[in-house]
Amino acid sequence: MKCQELVLGKQKKEKTTILIEQNQGLLHVRFSGNPALTEPPWYADGWESIFVGKDSDLFHNVMDMIDIYRVEPYISLFYAGSDSYHVRYLHLPIVGTALEFSLLSDLANDYRRSVSPILEIRKTLATNLEHAITCISDHVKEQIPEINEKTRTRLAQIVAHQTSVFGRIFPLLLDEMTEEVYMDGPNSQIYFDHQKMGRCVTSSTFDGAEVPRIVTFLRAESNLHLDRSNPSLKMELELFGLVLRVSASVPPLSSDGLSLEIRRARKQPFTIRNLIENNTIT
Repeated sequence: MKCQELVLGKQKKEKTTILIEQNQGLLHVRFSGNPALTEPPWYADGWESIFVGKDSDLFHNVMDMIDIYRVEPYISLFYAGSDSYHVRYLHLPIVGTALEFSLLSDLANDYRRSVSPILEIRKTLATNLEHAITCISDHVKEQIPEINEKTRTRLAQIVAHQTSVFGRIFPLLLDEMTEEVYMDGPNSQIYFDHQKMGRCVTSSTFDGAEVPRIVTFLRAESNLHLDRSNPSLKMELELFGLVLRVSASVPPLSSDGLSLEIRRARKQPFTIRNLIENNTIT
């Protein structure tokens, strides 16, 4: 068992504490802002416990971690990169037990089998997500009634995201600190600009087999063409209560295949304090 504090500020209350139980496959996080640390997670409230599996690489890289925080049903983790320019990024779904972890893929497969792809295309992404969360939550309640409502809703959100064409970047889009998300082409690493960390690189990609589904989705949401005759598309996508400005290009304009830029508008405008903290003004 290991314990590490991430020093995110000068005051004791501004530290985040990470407790590792590798033999249980658990990562316990006590975020900054909680009362002073006095007890381990099995004796005290205020901890977030995430099951990642006993063999997770996360346990070997924890000393390189420079920040960690919660973004709705996910944990966002940032690591010092191998060079001085890019920060490595990872997100984890918040699942507290091995049972919850195993449920994710089963629930996703069950939902995919129950939904018609044609009907999904005819509805907006926001509508499809709302429907998926409701259906999955109801299914969990029926099959495993002992799971409480809070956990059921969290699992339903994660699974609904996994079934979406853009699901793997939802943790980025949900994060108020994300400014813009980029994909240069199929099989290229997705990266993004973060208000605090700067340019961050993920390990996620969209492969060539997923491109037609993404293109179909963009056409359906925008009611615009995206093909060799019309190789550029710009649109606004309403999702999670915010506006995403999406720019997509395909050959011959984008020689490597589909490329994407997604700019995330803030829910709350910058304050003077935000601008000073971001070194935008002095």
